[in-house]
Amino acid sequence: MRVIAALLLVASVSLAEESPAEAFFRRVEEKYTGARTLQYKLASVAKDQGDEIEITLQVAAKAGNRFWFSGELKLADTIDPIVTTCDGKRSQTSLLGMETDPEEVSPCCDGIVRAGLVRVGFLESMPLMDQKDMGKMDKEFPVKDLKLEPDEKIGDRVAEVLTFTAGIDGSDETWKQKIWVDAESLAILKREGTRSDGGTVKETYSDTKFDEEIPDEKFALAEEEGDESPDATEGGASPEEAFEKISEAAARKDFAGIYDVIDPRDRDLLLFHTRNFGAMPGIRDEEKRKEFEALKKKHNVPEMVPDASLGMMDREPLLKVLAGMFKDVTDKRGFCVETLTFMAKNLPPEMTPFLDLAGTLKDVKEVGDSATAILVESDGKKTPLVFRKVEEKWYFSLPMK
Repeated sequence: MRVIAALLLVASVSLAEESPAEAFFRRVEEKYTGARTLQYKLASVAKDQGDEIEITLQVAAKAGNRFWFSGELKLADTIDPIVTTCDGKRSQTSLLGMETDPEEVSPCCDGIVRAGLVRVGFLESMPLMDQKDMGKMDKEFPVKDLKLEPDEKIGDRVAEVLTFTAGIDGSDETWKQKIWVDAESLAILKREGTRSDGGTVKETYSDTKFDEEIPDEKFALAEEEGDESPDATEGGASPEEAFEKISEAAARKDFAGIYDVIDPRDRDLLLFHTRNFGAMPGIRDEEKRKEFEALKKKHNVPEMVPDASLGMMDREPLLKVLAGMFKDVTDKRGFCVETLTFMAKNLPPEMTPFLDLAGTLKDVKEVGDSATAILVESDGKKTPLVFRKVEEKWYFSLPMK
């Protein structure tokens, strides 16, 4: 009888620990923490004591404590781009036009975009990234009062609805949470949270992907000032490698990667093009005009008097004129990267064709320090390309137009 009683006690404890709501919560959390790779888009609005913060992000994580997110942070009337990258050991953030030095992180720092998202949401867990051990969620962010609510439809998806209370270790603060979870994929679709002090957070998630391949380069930190390693990443060992680098950079909108594979002699031409096209979003939008003017001022890019003769010049004379015109620009790479980002956000794709190099490279012919090739797109369209060799590295030669 004692054995039977002991077994019944164990069974009753197990059942208590495995309530349907808690079992479902664990399944969702394990889906996020156990995925080799994770990607999603986030839109979040937080209200706290009259202030409102909006954030829109693209988020990626990969095994090895690596994560990346990039988007915009809106507070009051300001909108600021934000990018954070963690290579597994160090993280780096760019915000308000400033880039932090790489800092060491804890071994489970990626919990901010994984379990932290499940328990309290992205916006609430982000400030605690460096204060909490993201590998001990049950201790740092304990949950209780889990309850499954009736299913609801979110768009065309059936969502299981879960409510619970989340806390913070060492604090009296709690969050009342409600999450909507895709019943099939276990991806969180939506969340509403209310803090015990009255603050609220609403988040929606879309395009969630589990275990799809993400290139390791996505989690590489920006080069530190004085680091000589950019020489190792600029250009390619062959025209084919240079094309592969610039086409992959274009596909993921890695504008620094694009810049580093363009022929160094052509980078003033890229600055010229971005200077001209970057002004277009502001033609009918005063706020965008001011934003671009601030970019030019930041990098000391000169105002340009319209000169039709520039468009009629041959390549070498034009490059000489542009070299003199842009000699006082403080950071040509920085201006081009920030302006290309601005353009990609505010212009239709057909106005930024140089950002699309999808296709197959064929008929590569090297002659000395120059090479020609044909880009064949999926629809059969063919575009001639030119590559040039500089100090044993091959670079993409920027077209004149």
